[in-house]
Amino acid sequence: MLHNFDSLSVIPLKKTIISQPVTVSPETSVQEGLTLFNSSQTICSLTTHSLEFNQRTTCLIVTKNQQPVGILTHRDIVRLIAQQINLEGLTVGDIMGQPVITLQESQLNSLTEILKVLQNHKI
Repeated sequence: MLHNFDSLSVIPLKKTIISQPVTVSPETSVQEGLTLFNSSQTICSLTTHSLEFNQRTTCLIVTKNQQPVGILTHRDIVRLIAQQINLEGLTVGDIMGQPVITLQESQLNSLTEILKVLQNHKI
């Protein structure tokens, strides 16, 4: 069964934009990053029937000179722990994902187009 995601209003999508994401520098220790994950809460989930916005952070945006240069997610941390990598002494810059794929608010015209960008970048 195909779903017409574009029937979802663009206005709720714009409400999911986090205007003040949690940011860190590449030099931030992974331990400090983990503390930030636990102290702030922001998450967005999409179902076929609704768009829900709750508070829980699932990623840290790594910035240099106020520009995004990387991203660190809960999934990254879980993957490293599963690989038995010692996180002590590592910085966020050592393990961040890059490049950062971004969308401008003006690009939130259609959920289908957003999903294409995510799919093209394997996000």
